[in-house]
Amino acid sequence: MMNMYLGEDMFREGVSNYLNKYKYNNAVQDDLWEELTVVAHTENVLPTNVTVKEIMDTWTLQTGFPLLTVTRDYDKNTITITQVCDQIIAPR
Repeated sequence: MMNMYLGEDMFREGVSNYLNKYKYNNAVQDDLWEELTVVAHTENVLPTNVTVKEIMDTWTLQTGFPLLTVTRDYDKNTITITQVCDQIIAPR
């Protein structure tokens, strides 16, 4: 997702910086988000008042998983995709 959002070059640079910075240490996901943010701000890909952490926390800290429902209309040769956003579905 971040590769597509930031662009491959910026994403690779951020990941490379992260790996080099933490190669012999412990790290948490916020450390990766910080390195990606630095690159994105440097290259003006991301507004300076927005961080990768703000974007990714909405995905990575959310419990459960998204539920997509696909409905196919054979008569019209179409499909409709809906996503349930307000329901948490936990794996059994």
